[in-house]
Amino acid sequence: IASGSNESDEQRVAILNEVEDDQEKSATAANTSKSPPGPDDISQLPDDGPRCPELKSYPSQIFGTQARFFNRSWYEQYSWLEYSIALDATFCFACRHFAHVRQSGHTETAFTHDDFRNWKKASVSLKTHDTAAPHKYYMESWAEFKLQKEKGSKIKNLMNSAHAKAVEENRKYMRAVVESLRFTACQTIAQRAHREDEQSTNRDNFLELLHLLGKFDSVIKKKLSDGPSNAKYVHHDIQNEIVDIMANMIRKQISEEVKAAEHFA
Repeated sequence: IASGSNESDEQRVAILNEVEDDQEKSATAANTSKSPPGPDDISQLPDDGPRCPELKSYPSQIFGTQARFFNRSWYEQYSWLEYSIALDATFCFACRHFAHVRQSGHTETAFTHDDFRNWKKASVSLKTHDTAAPHKYYMESWAEFKLQKEKGSKIKNLMNSAHAKAVEENRKYMRAVVESLRFTACQTIAQRAHREDEQSTNRDNFLELLHLLGKFDSVIKKKLSDGPSNAKYVHHDIQNEIVDIMANMIRKQISEEVKAAEHFA
């Protein structure tokens, strides 16, 4: 009851959540319709981000008389760079995942279909790839993907916050309804009157007590004045149902106390 006292608001939030989920799934599906080139130990999805393992030492290759190897400082220079431990080679995250999203007319195979591991020429080759026109196109697509994802997360967080606020207000209102009924029941005073509409000068104890609480609490006041008529929970059928629930709780508590006691008479 507590979480459903404002059905229209929660239905709207649920619909918006579903729409947002569909949009995110569509965006992800568009970018993952094909498996990206490269080995399995680097990124497989756009959401993964570049895989940048930092090792104590990287395998070396002999070029002439010198040993060359991957330099981890390249990660900081090139945000798109990822490294495969299995192949001891580098790849371009943006070109691997977004080449099919934004065709530029020419796609380099280096750093995508073909791994790069020529450490002797790495500084020049990395810079050349970083400034290549196709690569820049794919970097823009990656930036758009991240922006869309961030925007979607913010919208979803706002909707989740609105939903949480609505649930909390509903529970607060229902506590007032339940406590008002419990008070009238414990005091053995009448709950309902012959007339309980807005024109009545005395709607009897339950409604009058609930409206009195509303004078000191804006949430209760708003629910009573602006809430849907089928979500105020003041109808006599709802009152009877809540009283029955409270009675069952009392009977259950008494039963548990009797069972726990060593003797009962």
